Amino acid sequence: MSGDAHPRADDGAATVRRDRRAAWWVAAVVAVAAAAALVGPLLAAGATYELTFPPGSEGARAASLFDPVPHRRVGDVIWIELEPGDALVVRNEDAVVHQVGGILARPGETVLHTFDERGTFSDVCSLDLTVFVEVARR
Repeated sequence: MSGDAHPRADDGAATVRRDRRAAWWVAAVVAVAAAAALVGPLLAAGATYELTFPPGSEGARAASLFDPVPHRRVGDVIWIELEPGDALVVRNEDAVVHQVGGILARPGETVLHTFDERGTFSDVCSLDLTVFVEVARR
């Protein structure tokens, strides 16, 4: 009889070792995928910009309020330029409602909005300016 006709006594142990190795590889791949799923959104988070309307800014044409935020001005139009994942904080310290790119902030209110998708969002601001928030890849 040849040695191949009868199973060797250690074949069962080899199979168990092989199965354990495969299980460890599967567990490692699952762990890496889970870590990527948890950390990925944190790494992909964009910048946060703050726009503050101080007391008495009602009716003023204070385009300089937009200076902390990436923007360009064309006449009475302000284009706030953001990327997907960027957030805009609108802090209203004024006595009237202010609106920026669809974000409405009542007196004393602070509103955070994250722009997750590309697009253009517009409103007429209480500063007598038209404000567009353009979300695109830079």
